[in-house]
Amino acid sequence: MKKRLLSLIMAVLIAVVFLPCNTFAETDINDDSVYYISSYVDGGCVLCANVYMMRRAAMLRGYSWKGISRASAQKKLCTSGTSMKWDYTYHKGDLTFVGARGTLPGGYEDNKAKLKSLLKKHPEGIVVHGYDNYTTHGVLITEFKNGTFYAVDSANNHGDENKGIVKFKNTTLRSLGGCFQYWYLKKVTVYKE
Repeated sequence: MKKRLLSLIMAVLIAVVFLPCNTFAETDINDDSVYYISSYVDGGCVLCANVYMMRRAAMLRGYSWKGISRASAQKKLCTSGTSMKWDYTYHKGDLTFVGARGTLPGGYEDNKAKLKSLLKKHPEGIVVHGYDNYTTHGVLITEFKNGTFYAVDSANNHGDENKGIVKFKNTTLRSLGGCFQYWYLKKVTVYKE
């Protein structure tokens, strides 16, 4: 009896050791809570989208997203207030995120092709910035699936609202053709002693 119990315990321990580390992630990457920002600052849409992108990158590497906040990132990602830097480096816990800005070619079809290509290299997503109805706005595009882009819009994920990931056409940005720049994570490194 003791041998069976010991064998069972050893089998479970071996199985746990060989599970991928993100198996223990406390939240699913598509869970709405990952994309909620409690206090939205007007004009901070691109900052929030970059925070969402870093949270996803952390989760994809098996790390918690919970310490990555708008408030902690703002000092490193913005020049003043909510004006985004073109390039940034942000450290949180064991991770260092290096973000960079690029320009989109313009027009729906060209932007679509460029973003599909970028998403293949960056599963954490791509932040796009462009014109909406009255001003500029930024969102995080998370994937392209079945002919549709999906995105997270900070305008829909604060206060009493928490829509999480929605079809791009349901964000306040609405049109890929009006997007003119993007941010992506050029590098994410894990600090090891």
